[in-house]
Amino acid sequence: MNKIAIAIFVTLLLEMHPAFLFAAPLVYEDVERRIEVKEFDKAEELLNRYLSLNDKDVTALSMLGRLYQEAGDSKKAAQVLKKAVKIDPAYPSAHFFLGRNYYKAMKDDEAVSEFAVFMEKMDEFSGLSREDREFYVHALDEINEIYFNLKMYEEFRAVNQRILKMLPNDQTATYNMGVYYYIHDHNGSKAYQFFKKAVDLAPDSNFAKKARYAIEFMRANPDSRMAPDFDFIDKL
Repeated sequence: MNKIAIAIFVTLLLEMHPAFLFAAPLVYEDVERRIEVKEFDKAEELLNRYLSLNDKDVTALSMLGRLYQEAGDSKKAAQVLKKAVKIDPAYPSAHFFLGRNYYKAMKDDEAVSEFAVFMEKMDEFSGLSREDREFYVHALDEINEIYFNLKMYEEFRAVNQRILKMLPNDQTATYNMGVYYYIHDHNGSKAYQFFKKAVDLAPDSNFAKKARYAIEFMRANPDSRMAPDFDFIDKL
């Protein structure tokens, strides 16, 4: 059954029999699809109906918090995500989305604290599914940008190393390590190695173009203190 058919199926069952809301995976999938296409009102309605019968589901609460973030309501997002963290402090996603919410509210210390808890709790899981691994790497990419913007370069390096431990050929993290070694560690040799690998991993990608630019700049300007504009990750 494809995603559109699943969404229609879930909606019909919800209207006929609200108790079906306890089939959480289908609800999560339908809500995720609606968030992606910015159907925030319908996604919120589905989540609230689900939570009216299962108000301690931290996955649903985290999705609702993320929904409010996407819709631009940071106050509601914070309320819901704090509730999720209180119900289950060990659930990682709530900490990530709460940290992101703090960062957007310019509460940097609180954001960094939540990100640390998020990674700590993720480390306690073994055998992540493909979907969980994709979410984790995407979250780490966002945390990377925040650390870089906050000039937390050692933490930035550590997160990229974390990604490369899971995915040795991740192009984004490979490129970012080149950035770290060039602009912070001033190690041109290591920077070149990572930039060169980033090019080799996917020669036609945007990261490869940026890595080639960095290599050309390094050759023309041996002094690493003259760093180019490393606008390396799309803004949140």
